Amino acid sequence: MPPHLSIKLLIVDDHPLFRQGVRSALASYDDIDVVADVASAEEALAWLDAAPPNREPSVALVDLNLPGVSGLLLTRQLRHQYPSLGVVMLSIHEGDEHAFNALQAGAADYRSKDVNPKELADVIRRVARGEYVINDVVEKPKVASRLLSQFRNLPQDY
Repeated sequence: MPPHLSIKLLIVDDHPLFRQGVRSALASYDDIDVVADVASAEEALAWLDAAPPNREPSVALVDLNLPGVSGLLLTRQLRHQYPSLGVVMLSIHEGDEHAFNALQAGAADYRSKDVNPKELADVIRRVARGEYVINDVVEKPKVASRLLSQFRNLPQDY
């Protein structure tokens, strides 16, 4: 992504103070533009359906624990309906199981909500470029092991 283009970001979290905090924390980065923040999966999908073409996000920050439709289900739906939209899953939980489930649902990355703003901005930039931040996952042996076993169990079509 050329440096003069801004990354359009959608924040999906049910806590208004958290959404505002992320918005404020990212405000100092000229290349990241928060186009919307919503409280639920349903609001996210409605907003995306009505988004003007010049405001369509390239990255969504999605809370794992949304009320109603979970962040995992929303991520699956976003990846299906909006395949070019990169998803970064955020959670208060740091467990390998949560990271594995997020990646399995189609998230490009999984971060704890205690991530610092610079690291979050860097992750958003990488995901906007189409990267899966898989290198960070390899540092979590249980997640890497489960991913490898999932690939080994895929049917062989050759």
